[in-house]
Amino acid sequence: MASTPPWQRPRPPGPRAALTPAQRAWAEAAALRHGRRYPNLVDNIAARRQPPDVDIDAPPAAVSATRRRPG
Repeated sequence: MASTPPWQRPRPPGPRAALTPAQRAWAEAAALRHGRRYPNLVDNIAARRQPPDVDIDAPPAAVSATRRRPG
């Protein structure tokens, strides 16, 4: 059975904390690697799981840095 997509799950309880500058840069870099101009919810969730001082030059292993959207 598939899990519920992130945008249909309820927001976790507790205070909302902004991404650190390093996590935000990681999310933006992940979006660019996937051919998007801006990070989406999934990029932000993945960045939140990174340590606060994450190195943006360490991309997820399964993503190619040369992949671009056609057109």
